Amino acid sequence: MTCHILKLVQNKGKGADESTSSYYFDGESFLPVLVKQTMSNEQMGTQEVDVYMSDYQDIGNGLMMSFSMDTRIGGESVRAIKFTKAVLNEEISDDVFKFPAE
Repeated sequence: MTCHILKLVQNKGKGADESTSSYYFDGESFLPVLVKQTMSNEQMGTQEVDVYMSDYQDIGNGLMMSFSMDTRIGGESVRAIKFTKAVLNEEISDDVFKFPAE
C-alpha cells in the first residue's frame, strides 16, 4: 500500500512537552489509515501510540467515516472501537443539552 505521510510536531523545542504525530493517508483514497504519536511525560517517559483506522463507510453526502479504530501501545492493542451507526445532521432536541434540575 502506498501512503502519503504528514508529520506534525507540537511544542517543538520545549523538551518533555514536545510531541510528534505522523498521519498516514491511503495513496488512492486519501483517507487516514494510521496515526503514529510519540509522547513524553515525566511519569511514563516516551511512548509511541498508534491508532489504526479501517472499515470506512459513506455516512451521507460522500462523507467517509472510519467504523473501526484500534489503539496500540508498544504494538499491543489497548482499545478497540467499532461503530455500528453514524448519522449526519440528525435533529437533536435542545432538551438534551439542558442542565439537570436541582
